[in-house]
Amino acid sequence: MAGIENPTCVFASTYGQSEQSYKLLHALALQEPVSPAAFSLSVHNAVAGLFSIIHNLTGTSLTICAGAEGIGAAFMEAVGLLDEGATENVLLICFEAPLPDAQKPYEVNPPTHMAACYLVTRSKSGAALSLERVPGKVSGNLPASPFWQQMRDLIAFLESGEASLEIPCHRSTWRWSRLSDAG
Repeated sequence: MAGIENPTCVFASTYGQSEQSYKLLHALALQEPVSPAAFSLSVHNAVAGLFSIIHNLTGTSLTICAGAEGIGAAFMEAVGLLDEGATENVLLICFEAPLPDAQKPYEVNPPTHMAACYLVTRSKSGAALSLERVPGKVSGNLPASPFWQQMRDLIAFLESGEASLEIPCHRSTWRWSRLSDAG
C-alpha cells in the first residue's frame, strides 16, 4: 500500500467465508462443539478484520455482500465513500473462494481462491472511467457473470485499450467506459 497511509477499505465478495461457515454448520449438525475462534473467522467481514490486523490499519473499513449486482455494486460503494468527502482514496478488495462441495451444484464456482485490489480515487492519474448501471439485461442473451469472473473481466478491460466493457448481472448490466488514460 505504498503511498497510501491507512486507507479507507471496502471488501466485497459473494459469499464471504462460506467454507468456514459450512464447517461450523456441519459440526453443529453432528452435535460437535464449535469454537468461538472458528466462528469469528466464519463471518462475512472476517477477511477485512484479518487484513486490518496484518497491515495495522485503523481507518474505516466495511464489507459488502456484492450479491447479484456484483463488482459494479462494490465500485458504487467505493465511489459513494469518495462522494461523502471523508476520504481521497478507497482500497476496494474483491475476493472469492470455492464453495464447499455441498453447495457447488447450486453456483458457478471460482476455480481457486481469488482476490483483486483496485484503488478508487478522484486523482488525475490512472484510468479515468465512468460506470453506469443499466437496469435489465441490455446485453442481449448474455448470462449473468459470477462475481469472480467479473473480477477477471474488469482486470482484462483495465489492461486492454478497449473503450468499454459490459458486465451482465442478474438484474442489470454494468457498463464501464474509458474516458481517458492519464497515466
